[in-house]
Amino acid sequence: MHNALLKQLISSKFNLSMSMKYFAVDMICNEGRAPDLMKYAGEHIKWMLATIPKRVFVLGGPYLNENGAIDDGFCIMKAESKEVLEDLLKTETYHALGIRRFTVREWDYHVDEGGYRIDFPPHLAEAWGVSATPSQMRITPQRSADAKYFVVQMTCNEGRAPDVMKYAGEHIKWMLENIPKGMFVAAGPFINEQGAFDDGLCIVTADSKEALEEVLKRDPFYTMGIRNFSVRPWAYFIDEGGYRIDFPPHLAEAWGVPAATSKMRIL
Repeated sequence: MHNALLKQLISSKFNLSMSMKYFAVDMICNEGRAPDLMKYAGEHIKWMLATIPKRVFVLGGPYLNENGAIDDGFCIMKAESKEVLEDLLKTETYHALGIRRFTVREWDYHVDEGGYRIDFPPHLAEAWGVSATPSQMRITPQRSADAKYFVVQMTCNEGRAPDVMKYAGEHIKWMLENIPKGMFVAAGPFINEQGAFDDGLCIVTADSKEALEEVLKRDPFYTMGIRNFSVRPWAYFIDEGGYRIDFPPHLAEAWGVPAATSKMRIL
């Protein structure tokens, strides 16, 4: 019931179709195929440019491995259903060529760069000891052009999923403390097969992975042993408007794609 109320509030506040859902998509390199990412990048970029006008992307980009090179990818996408999204992803070049496979999990988009996108039902806010209207506490973050981005997967420890809603207030207070620091790009909980919240996912900025981990260790869900976390460096290439970057001219020419992709943005 509480989860359904939160979803309804998100949809009504942002005038979203009740049928539109958000999904976290991990695009995982198949064994031995990472070298093919650059080789076939042009075909992948063409697919992205053809797909961006369909307004399915919220944000996306590649993970960076220990050597700073691109391997897996990660996107937040929106679609009417998981099945519709999976059909679209099956047409993606890297998947079609067997370079990457994908996993899709339904996700609730609670926080963006400005802060909470939602308000809480008054009885829950009172029980949690938090503001019922966090959406009125939004900020305009200031970030440097060389900001480092990370994807944080927050995984429930065995048997602790029921405690997510019970102790949500403490977690929300931690979120509200860190939102003004410009830390969050997007954040929210995953939705399990029963329609309840369990694990969580955040896209964040930080000076370093080590500095970020110190902040994450202060999340009450972590200190209470409810969730653990993993952190991966990530490159923020795409938002809802399209590519945020341009490609070096020599690569764009080799791939047969526009160099100035950031000038092809949609409203």
